Amino acid sequence: MSKRNEHTFQFKANQIAEAAEQQAVYHEKRLAFWKKEYNHAVVIVEKTIGARLIRRELTNGYRVDVEVDYGDPSAYRRMNEAFDKIESHRKFAEAFRSDQQVYSTQGDRSYEMAVDDVQYYHLDGRSQED
Repeated sequence: MSKRNEHTFQFKANQIAEAAEQQAVYHEKRLAFWKKEYNHAVVIVEKTIGARLIRRELTNGYRVDVEVDYGDPSAYRRMNEAFDKIESHRKFAEAFRSDQQVYSTQGDRSYEMAVDDVQYYHLDGRSQED
């Protein structure tokens, strides 16, 4: 059985701070992108949204239902996707900014990091994906 997942790796605080900075910048750029996508989709949904009132006959009168048309289906989906991405990238950007600030105060101190920590900060050299 491999013990690969039990391995730890040594990184200096400044390396971690730099990696956290790069991750914060990445997520801030993605945040800006998704905000633009969100605003664009909202404009389309605003132009195409609608609602109608439906009266349902009952024995002693009627009941009213409101049917909502969320507008352009593609724009509505994109708006919701963008909203979720905004929240995700905002949280990651804040966390990486905080980590960058903390690790940058630690000078040459070394930290032992597990494989998942190395991957989290992209210290393994892999490219960032959305």
